[in-house]
Order: sequence, then structure tokens, then C-alpha cells
Amino acid sequence: MATVKSRQFTAPKFMPGDGCAAYITDTAVNAGALGAADTLEFSIPAGAEVCDLRVVGTQTSAGATVGYQPVTAGEFTGSAAYFGTITIGATGVQLLNFKPIKFEREAKIVITLAAALAAGETTVVAGINAIGVK
Repeated sequence: MATVKSRQFTAPKFMPGDGCAAYITDTAVNAGALGAADTLEFSIPAGAEVCDLRVVGTQTSAGATVGYQPVTAGEFTGSAAYFGTITIGATGVQLLNFKPIKFEREAKIVITLAAALAAGETTVVAGINAIGVK
């Protein structure tokens, strides 16, 4: 199983902790084809409430589920399909519908492929409410 981390996975994210809105935009590049059960990962800072999530890919279409996991294993329980299912690259930008969720610890958005995905780029745009950690 291959995992592709986004370009800015470890880069600091804007997180003032005062409740203002921010967008986190990042791209994962897979130089070769990926297979079913391979993943793409995008980081979300601790204290962020994710309210909006969009995914767009340049590849040929491939079904996938979108969920979340802790960046540090064991810090909290993740969900493999919390944000829903998408078809990368088929219809342009995929806007996911979900109940906003706040992360007290650093999290990662995980896109798990259901089928092969050709080489290309997948971009995630996450709209967050920068609430801060309790």
C-alpha cells in the first residue's frame, strides 16, 4: 500500500486560534499510478474546525473515500469515510457535504482510493474555523 503525502504536509499552517476563517490549500503529486487502497494525505492543524472540503484531481477518474486520522497514531480515533465518497478527476471540483468537525490534535485528511489512479495531481482545499486548542 502506497501513501502520498501532500507537498506541504509538514509545513506550518495558519492558525491564529481566534475564530477567524482560513483556507488550507495543498496538492499531492503521484508521479506514477496508484492502486486500490493507496492513500493521499493532507494535514490539518490542531484547533481547526473543518467546515468546507473540496477535492480536485487532474488524473483520469477513480473512486475514493475521504476520512481523517491523527497525524500521531493513537491520539484519537479516526474515521475512514467521515467526509464521504468522491470520484477524483471525473467532474472537476468535488464539494463534500458533512457536519463540521473540530480537531484538538493535528489531523490528516486521508483519501483512500477504491481503484487505480493515474499519475497526476490531487488538490484539497479545506475551509477551517481557526478556533484553537482547548
